[in-house]
Amino acid sequence: MNYVKSIISVLIVVTMISCKSNETEKNPLLNNHWETEIKLDGTNKWTANNETTEGVNKMLDILENLHTTPALDYSALGKDLKSEINIVIQKCSMKGPSHDNLHVLLMPLIDKGDALQKARSIEENKALVESIFYHLKGYERYFV
Repeated sequence: MNYVKSIISVLIVVTMISCKSNETEKNPLLNNHWETEIKLDGTNKWTANNETTEGVNKMLDILENLHTTPALDYSALGKDLKSEINIVIQKCSMKGPSHDNLHVLLMPLIDKGDALQKARSIEENKALVESIFYHLKGYERYFV
């Protein structure tokens, strides 16, 4: 009996993984390949300028205070996020490896913001918003 439960559990996990993998295959923007490219400063986080941290926090605030309703204008949300990304880029005073690693984080985020501005299904938009939120939360793993 335990053997059957184990097999069922494994099948459920495999199904969940394959569904998630199919989702990222359909929309490559949902993957997080940037996580394989970004590096820490040895074992430490990179020091970011205040404007960058403020911009990331503003984008997180936008998403954390988002009320997902059927009438949510995902295109406007994408424009708001893209506007904040542009401000981060304009005010960035970082140099060297910290700047390079910030670009590893920001470039795919720009693509996700652009994609959110295009007409997509509600399911795709929700998946993009979740991916953007996860992406932005990654900032605190690599920068101070």
